[in-house]
Amino acid sequence: MDILLKRTKRSRYAVDGFITINGQRICETAENVKNCLECGTYRISLRQMPFRAGNGVHTLKKGHILVGEALVPGVVIHSQPHYDRLYERIKKASQRGTEILLTII
Repeated sequence: MDILLKRTKRSRYAVDGFITINGQRICETAENVKNCLECGTYRISLRQMPFRAGNGVHTLKKGHILVGEALVPGVVIHSQPHYDRLYERIKKASQRGTEILLTII
């Protein structure tokens, strides 16, 4: 499973973007500018999943990515349903033995 995180906006406190899987847009993202992952490709698992449910980026730890619908820079809404759907997709892929890669550009 290939997950693509494309970063689109950078502000003083946040980096915003969106996630696609197989070319289909899944949700928007928000990351803390000081704690975001470097661009590149990462192998992820259910135990080491960087995605989180929440609203704002100020309490995020290193490498955590909020998912949801973008409201303003650094803030997402309706995060829990988006997280749940993404988690289920990753869980099913993991159960099938599929390698799960997150590419950040």
